[in-house]
Amino acid sequence: ASGQPILLAPPDGTRLNPVDVDGATRATVRAIETRATGTVDIAGPETVTIREMADTIAARLHRQASFTMDTTRSGDQLIGDVTRMTELLHAPRIRFTDGIGDVLEARGELP
Repeated sequence: ASGQPILLAPPDGTRLNPVDVDGATRATVRAIETRATGTVDIAGPETVTIREMADTIAARLHRQASFTMDTTRSGDQLIGDVTRMTELLHAPRIRFTDGIGDVLEARGELP
């Protein structure tokens, strides 16, 4: 919203699999109910880069995202393995493009 370029590590910024609030909440409640133990990654069903996320949001708002590169870094990978989450707690279902559309609509920010 500030109009400032988004700083990315080449080529497209960090790659991650974001989870929506509902999915994270369902998994957490289920973990409490089942008393699951051990490490469980809570993450979404798809991987996206920061560039893809920004471009998706900008497109929904009928805007153009701008980027600048931090050439002193390389893009990180913060990808959770949702295997245990799916087996024990809750299968992630909501893709980033759908979830962000819901958030923007709820906030009244869609043109």
